[in-house]
Amino acid sequence: MAYNNSMHDKSIINLDKLRDDYDFSKLGKAVRGKYAKRVKAASNVILLDEDVAKVFPNERSVNEALRLLISLANGQVSQSENKSLEQ
Repeated sequence: MAYNNSMHDKSIINLDKLRDDYDFSKLGKAVRGKYAKRVKAASNVILLDEDVAKVFPNERSVNEALRLLISLANGQVSQSENKSLEQ
């Protein structure tokens, strides 16, 4: 096989050199989803259905609508807010 001086071949050569430097046996067995519960608990991402996302193009519009809904549910909507809803 002829030696090819491309970047791809150089990166493969460098990877081969790194493998001797690390003892992966000391890392132990990898566990799938080890931190999944912790990440999920710390995350506040909510996926919108496609039809809802079309109406609310960004997080600001979603937050404003939800705050208004909370105010309506609590009976705290001012007259000016109520008039704007009627239009």
